[in-house]
Amino acid sequence: MNDKITENYLGLNIVRRLLIDKFGEDSIVLIGYLKDKDFVSEEQIAQDTGIFYKSLQKSLIRMQDAKVIVCKKITDETGYITYYWRIDFDALVEYIQENVYGMFSQLISKLEYGEELYYCPSCSIEGIVYYSYEDSLDYQFKCPRCGSDLKLLTIETIENLKEKILK
Repeated sequence: MNDKITENYLGLNIVRRLLIDKFGEDSIVLIGYLKDKDFVSEEQIAQDTGIFYKSLQKSLIRMQDAKVIVCKKITDETGYITYYWRIDFDALVEYIQENVYGMFSQLISKLEYGEELYYCPSCSIEGIVYYSYEDSLDYQFKCPRCGSDLKLLTIETIENLKEKILK
């Protein structure tokens, strides 16, 4: 199950962007590290991944707030507290699906509101790369990333891309 998540979701740019935006730059490394592990201490995660401790804590707290990671607190006989962490992969998959589908819903809402958007078919293989009409005009309806012609984004196109991306 965990390898399936890693292969199917973490390889998609749209998912990677979502996780980095929500949980921080180190979240992809963190998820990759924890995918095959049970509870691991913060110290061990930092040591094994090279993630700076403060950055690691920030990502862990954000992930805990989103309920995609589980924390276990152990107090030793001296009163020292150690936090151990484990990914809740079912919750992570649900979070990814809800938020990625939410991105597609927001695009559909923009179109229904009358906004004219253009997308690059070449760059939209793993996530919709889209531009406003004004930006598209500035780019002369050519993708600034790859030079392909930009196409008018429709609700049908969004639904088709959503199916391809999240199959």
